Amino acid sequence: MNVPEVSILIAVHNRLDLTRCCLETLERSLAGVDYEVLIVDDLSTDGTREFLKTLGAPYRVFLNERKGNFAINNNLAAREARAERLLFLNNDTELAPGWYEPMRAGLERFPDVGFIGNLQTNPTTHRYDHMGVVFAPWLTPAHYGQ
Repeated sequence: MNVPEVSILIAVHNRLDLTRCCLETLERSLAGVDYEVLIVDDLSTDGTREFLKTLGAPYRVFLNERKGNFAINNNLAAREARAERLLFLNNDTELAPGWYEPMRAGLERFPDVGFIGNLQTNPTTHRYDHMGVVFAPWLTPAHYGQ
């Protein structure tokens, strides 16, 4: 079994509409990249679980039997990931072409970096609402630009 370049981890609970859109834009934007997507469903009741059961490679789906939370679900996916690079993604994300390449380039340029945040805009206002992650003096992470 080959090791993908990146494992994309997505924790979901309901909102099948958002999850479908996220996965569609993910697939379109990662042409030529070897990746896997690990999705942890946290007891969805809106048809999300049934939809996820229909997915094949590169998707790997985990269906919780009891309620977790965002951190627990991401930790579960991280334990199962095969790639060295982990990419945490929310299911309400719509990905534009070319979003991954700057992150890959940053990791290649700074191989000892712990993590890299993305640049994103609010689709309603078209203003930046995330320009990476910074740490306050008391070591709490925050989205730069928000």
